[in-house]
Amino acid sequence: MASTSTSMPPVTRNVSASGVVINRKRQQGNPLLQYIRLVRYEWGEVSCDIEIDSTIGIVFLALAYHKLHNQYIHTRLTGKAENKYATKILLVVDNVTESRHSLRELSLLCFRMEWTLIVAKGIEEAAEYIESIKLVESKEHTGGNKKKDVRDDERSQLGEEAVRLVSGARGVTKSDAKRVLASFGTLKRLADAKETDLGLCQGIGPIRAPNLVAYLNTPFTS
Repeated sequence: MASTSTSMPPVTRNVSASGVVINRKRQQGNPLLQYIRLVRYEWGEVSCDIEIDSTIGIVFLALAYHKLHNQYIHTRLTGKAENKYATKILLVVDNVTESRHSLRELSLLCFRMEWTLIVAKGIEEAAEYIESIKLVESKEHTGGNKKKDVRDDERSQLGEEAVRLVSGARGVTKSDAKRVLASFGTLKRLADAKETDLGLCQGIGPIRAPNLVAYLNTPFTS
């Protein structure tokens, strides 16, 4: 990937609360960096690709790269160093023509490994997500008034991702997915549910329950 000039050249320094820290080895030349404007960033020796703070780490993935190297992300998400963060985020840029199958697999992979999946429609949107996460983290330390509103937006997005994931099962609509998620409360409880319990849910029933169980337990394809 060719290097791209940025409006805010980073410098190498220790991890600081003032900005995000970028893994130079993996991300130098990433065009994403030129769009990070609202927060400072700096180079550092970090385990992830982008470190928001000591508790939040982001791994970056472009779907075009994933199509060519589909084992790469499995290696990253299972890495000991990447899993040291309390909040682990896989930030995916959807830059391919047909992405549904790949996003379905990545959703399942993140769900099983307890990573949060964020999908951006382009590089600029991905940078905006990074900025937003950092700004929320900074406001938590300063007691900003907008923290609750941003958190509500994040919860709403995660809820939409959960619905999209569950509705990927054969015969399960988005309305069905919303109902079954509301019944079980979390994806974790839903994945651990017995087929008989799923069969009692409105919109799933005994016919769709086996499909949903099989879908949530589909092995990640290499």
